[in-house]
Amino acid sequence: MGISLHWTRVVAAALGVAALAAAASATPILANGDFSGNASSYTASPGYDGAAGNPAVPLQWGYNNNAGGVNGTDTGFYSTSGAPFAPASFTGDFAFLQNFGTALYAYFNVTPGQTYTVTYEDANRNGNVNNSSGGSVLGTLNAYVEDGPVGSPVLFTNTTNPGNTGFQSESFTYTAGSSTQDAIVFQNATTLSGDFTVDFTNVVVTAVPEPATLGLLAVGGLGLLLVRRKTA
Repeated sequence: MGISLHWTRVVAAALGVAALAAAASATPILANGDFSGNASSYTASPGYDGAAGNPAVPLQWGYNNNAGGVNGTDTGFYSTSGAPFAPASFTGDFAFLQNFGTALYAYFNVTPGQTYTVTYEDANRNGNVNNSSGGSVLGTLNAYVEDGPVGSPVLFTNTTNPGNTGFQSESFTYTAGSSTQDAIVFQNATTLSGDFTVDFTNVVVTAVPEPATLGLLAVGGLGLLLVRRKTA
């Protein structure tokens, strides 16, 4: 009986460890998604990429023109009002896209056919104005996931018109195609005539656990519970 109980505990503990390892595999797979990696190197207001004193582009990100950049609490010019591109209530680091078509993009490794969840926060700048109406209008932000390098077929598009009083949470799920490296592209899609800036930050990509992994988690939890009950 002692040997049987011993091996029961060993197997249960091993299952528990395996389950924890599987859970750990859900680590975010996108670098510098909150832009804090080099926000402190943006020292020239208002944070345009490539402006004198600023990096050409945020770490791990690429861009299609210099009508965007980084602002936030870690930059050298940020004010408590979030000026010039953030809602007043935000106190982190973020990327901004000032003009229609301006985009930032990043690459991340994927497993073909695997499902992934993308989360991020976005906002409109407080003070966006439509030139034709003179009123405050919300700009549009598109988040594309492409099956390979920028310019590859689009797997998913998430379109938002976030508020201008604070950042809001966004989330979507998509399935990877044939490529082992996807691109996520954030683009200012505001087609109205005016001065529109859209912001985004805290971009996180995680793999959705497969059913087998979920089963392993359940079995591992049972194993740990069994060890605890046998020990008690």
